[in-house]
Amino acid sequence: MSNLAKPHRQLDADIVRAWLTASGDLGIKVTAPFTLLTPSGEAETFEALIHEFGGPKGTVAGRVAAHDCRKSRTECGYYASDLSDSYRNYDRALFIATLDDWKWFGGDKERPSWYTGRNWS
Repeated sequence: MSNLAKPHRQLDADIVRAWLTASGDLGIKVTAPFTLLTPSGEAETFEALIHEFGGPKGTVAGRVAAHDCRKSRTECGYYASDLSDSYRNYDRALFIATLDDWKWFGGDKERPSWYTGRNWS
């Protein structure tokens, strides 16, 4: 492997499933898994795109990795979040706290009833 080649990301199927469960339970739009096209034309696949949270284009969430892959997500206009093992199973309180911390960027009429906008700390 050349020094310029990117390491391959291993997709975490448990995080994908947890976000799909969150989508149904919390009534939010999630695309999981999600593939984005980088400015250099490469396709990168991440665990999920959580629409309307984190920024106008949403949050592209990936598993914490040994290499940094936030740059491509932010260059494409997404908020980037790297998720730990605690996101491998759906925990309603944890996912709501995370979404509150990321902030809602959708329309007022579509804002989920459980959303408070509280900061994580």
